[in-house]
Amino acid sequence: MIEQENLPSGVSERLKDLHDEKHKELSLYLWQEGAIQAWAGEGIVKDPRTKASLPDDKEYCGIISAVTGSGKTYTATECIWVWLQEHPTGRVTVLVPTRALQRQWRGDMARAFPRMRIGMMGGGRRDFRQISIVTMNTAAKGLPEVDGEHLIVVDECHNIGSEMRQYAIRNNPHTAILGLSATPAREDSGLTVVSHLCGPIVYEYKFDQALEDGVIIPFTVRAVSVPLSRIESKEYEELTNSIRKVSFILRKRYGANTNWFMIRQDPNDPDSALTTFKDLCMQRKRLVNECHFRFETVDEILRLHENSKTMIFHERIKQIEWMMEKYTGNTPHTLPNCEDLWESSGLKEPDCEEWVGMNPEIYHGERKKGENDKSLEEFANGDARILLSCKALREGIDVPSCDLGIMVSGTNAARARVQTLGRCLRRGENKEEAIVYLLYVPNTTDQKGIQSLKYGGRLPEGTIEWWNYHPKKGLRKIGEEQKPEMPKSRPKVEKKKHICESCHKVYHTENAAKSENHHCFPRLTKTGRKPVDLWSDMIGRR
Repeated sequence: MIEQENLPSGVSERLKDLHDEKHKELSLYLWQEGAIQAWAGEGIVKDPRTKASLPDDKEYCGIISAVTGSGKTYTATECIWVWLQEHPTGRVTVLVPTRALQRQWRGDMARAFPRMRIGMMGGGRRDFRQISIVTMNTAAKGLPEVDGEHLIVVDECHNIGSEMRQYAIRNNPHTAILGLSATPAREDSGLTVVSHLCGPIVYEYKFDQALEDGVIIPFTVRAVSVPLSRIESKEYEELTNSIRKVSFILRKRYGANTNWFMIRQDPNDPDSALTTFKDLCMQRKRLVNECHFRFETVDEILRLHENSKTMIFHERIKQIEWMMEKYTGNTPHTLPNCEDLWESSGLKEPDCEEWVGMNPEIYHGERKKGENDKSLEEFANGDARILLSCKALREGIDVPSCDLGIMVSGTNAARARVQTLGRCLRRGENKEEAIVYLLYVPNTTDQKGIQSLKYGGRLPEGTIEWWNYHPKKGLRKIGEEQKPEMPKSRPKVEKKKHICESCHKVYHTENAAKSENHHCFPRLTKTGRKPVDLWSDMIGRR
């Protein structure tokens, strides 16, 4: 939640009148005021921040897309408050992707509505009240029946577009809906499914606007080129050649423009080409993510910023635990891949005594809640100088402020990169700027991660610096002429797609989306899992 003393004045009189005396002094950023009014959609003409026209075609429906750290939860709380003034007996259901976010939302709602008891559903809880926080997977199986007005708030709404979770919306009748996300578009279906479920984007707040308004702190992304060793380069080339051979078979079988990762394996496939292709791609990705010099580069960065509070992100838990042992001051027995021994690789064991006193903490989804909470607390109060995290901290969770972020590895998707960057942009005491390092291996698939962040994340010009790590020369900044070739920014125009109302699959043409023109399975039942058994139903009626 945003610190009140940092908020400018300028909240609308319309919103002020809705609060009691205790809340009269609350203020909103101008973008928050505009977002709430755009979502409410009644009698509002101009955005108070930009003076541009706001959509008013549908009340209480749509997505608010705003950068991480700008105060989306605070904005959603105000949206709920506004909606409850017109529907005092209506129910509010907040859908969240994880139980950690569920606990966080419950605390936020309890502070915002102290006179109400906040319900929880999911993880063994079945307490459904006027305001309830429910995990998406639980809601997909069906909520208790709701009579009257019902508002659904979808936090991190890009998650709701998955094949299973979309039934958290479809299976539960509602009269109003609010989607929240820094990156609402999905890699598989873009905005098609998410907008179909949550409504259109009614307000968008980008990085450059948040920087101009002082909502997030200035930041720099340092893209660091990291080499492969000779053995790793040879293995990468062999895997790439094998992938090319299998790709030739798949192109003839499925077509060149098909996403082969989205195709399910046919058990009758004679040569298992699809499985082989996916396995080879995973091996190549793992090789790049676990390359030896990535972790030497992290050492150099920590030496360069020796007094910083640092968050380190990696895609795999094994490597996070490997770094935990290293920065505790103990030399790991294996290489970063957690398989090869130092002796067999011919590499010299690192001296880890220099890291004694860093007191690193670790946070990931396989640890107990109490252990993760303790890690966040130790990092927040300064007892730990390093917080190592996997995917668990990437979305939504309010993390302590840090000065330095290091993305050691990660998926190339723009959404994941933007969400990770946002973890490091929260304001803190005496924090004037954030520096985030993004490590990549040039001339590999890893380079797509920078393109995704720069263009998909729509970073402002001048926020990316180019650096290089060399095993002998160390870490150094390079000039613009030495930076890798990047494709020119081309605005991605998403083609309109169509959804079958029966099976809810996405098709490129309206004609193909008609149930009579494709193999249409019946929609899922109230459970969100079991398909309707039409044959048994027909036999039973006989």
